[in-house]
Amino acid sequence: MKTVKVQRTIFRADDGKEFIAEKECRDYEEKFLDLIKRIKYYRTSCSPDCTEGRGWHKTLYIAVLPEEYKNALYYGLEYLIQRFKTCLAYVQGCSMIEEFCIPTEITKELYDEARPGRIGDYPATVEKIFISQTKIDGFCEPVWIKGKK
Repeated sequence: MKTVKVQRTIFRADDGKEFIAEKECRDYEEKFLDLIKRIKYYRTSCSPDCTEGRGWHKTLYIAVLPEEYKNALYYGLEYLIQRFKTCLAYVQGCSMIEEFCIPTEITKELYDEARPGRIGDYPATVEKIFISQTKIDGFCEPVWIKGKK
């Protein structure tokens, strides 16, 4: 058996991913990391308790990679409108309650944690949504929202 001491140079991207080839590292940073920087993160509550009106059964964590550098919130809103078809629900058929809340911008760290809330004595569920035309490792399967043109 021989002991061989080997010294190698590795290239580490800004997010910590390591590469053997410098070109691969640069290509990764130029393409992938630029997309990651454009993603905006939101949290919203939805699916209200229509029996007693005491909260929402679900928390959605929404990551949005918009076509442009703006309007990420509107992609999230359009997703909610297309999914729920209405923004109004009724508690026991008599008192109005929101079907979902306007999404609030959050950090990537909060998105990654994705903690459920509570509705009375019961935990609410959590769902992650990724709105993008591009699939990115580390995110769920993307959905894309099309508006009117």
